[in-house]
Amino acid sequence: IILEENITSSSCNVIGYNYVTNTDPAFWDLSFSHGSGSMLNLAEGNVINNFEDDGYYGSSSYNTLFRNRISGQVRLKHFSDYYNMVGNILGDSWANTYETDVADYWDQGIAPIYELGFPNIGNASYTDTFGPTEPPNYSGLPNTLDECQQLDRNVTTTILRHGNWDYVTQSVVWDPSISDHTIPSSLYYATQPGWWPAALPWPAIGPDRDPMVGQIPAQIRFLTQSTPTPTPTASPTPVPTATATPTPTATQSPRPTPSPHATPRPRPSPQPHHRRN
Repeated sequence: IILEENITSSSCNVIGYNYVTNTDPAFWDLSFSHGSGSMLNLAEGNVINNFEDDGYYGSSSYNTLFRNRISGQVRLKHFSDYYNMVGNILGDSWANTYETDVADYWDQGIAPIYELGFPNIGNASYTDTFGPTEPPNYSGLPNTLDECQQLDRNVTTTILRHGNWDYVTQSVVWDPSISDHTIPSSLYYATQPGWWPAALPWPAIGPDRDPMVGQIPAQIRFLTQSTPTPTPTASPTPVPTATATPTPTATQSPRPTPSPHATPRPRPSPQPHHRRN
C-alpha cells in the first residue's frame, strides 16, 4: 500500500517490504503523519534510511514499526504518541548517541538514533518543554505551530521500544517491563507469503536473525535489476495423453549476489518549514 503525502489522516494501513532510496539522504523515506489523527498503521520489513512523523498538522498515535532496517534516524516529532518500535535494526556507524533532548544537537556533534518530541520538521530546535501529562493532553496549547515550539516529552514517555538492535549500544534493547522476548515473524502474515523467494530467509530482518539483516526481494530487484524466483507452489499432476510430450529440462534460476551498499550519514535537516513570511 502506498500512502501519498498530503494533509489528510491515514489509518489502518500496512507499508511492507519496500526498499527505499532517496536522492536527499537527510529527508525521510517513510512517514505516517503529515496530517492529523493518523493511527494504527504498520511499517514492516522495509529497508529505509530515515523515518519521520512530523506532527505538522496534528497528532498521530498507535503506529508500529516492526522488523525494519532503518539505517538513519527515527524522528517522531511533537504529538506523536504511543508508538511501537519492535524488532528493528537501527542506525549505522554515523551514530554516536542513542537519543537526545539537546536543542540543535547537530551543532554540538551529537548524532542520535532517536529524535523524540521536537517541534519542527526542518530543524532540531525548541524554545520550551511540555509535559509529560498522563494521558497526553494538548488542549491548553495554542493552535499555531509558531506558538507550539516546545519539546513534547509525551512522545518519549509513551513510546514502546522492545527488541531493537542499534549501532550505538551494539545490543538488543528490551523494554524491562516485558518479559517475553520472542519476536513474531510478522504482524501482517500468518506464514511466509507465497511470493517470498525460497532462497531468501524469512523474515529477513530482526535481532533474532543470523545475520540480523538480509536482503528483501525489492532490494534485490533494485540492486541487480532482476526478479528473484518466487517460492514454487504445488500444481495438479497432468493426466498423461496418448501422444508423448517432451519434458522440458529444468533450469535453476541464478541466485542474485547481495551487494553491499554504503549508508550516508544523516545531515542536519534544512531550515524550518513552519515560519513563513
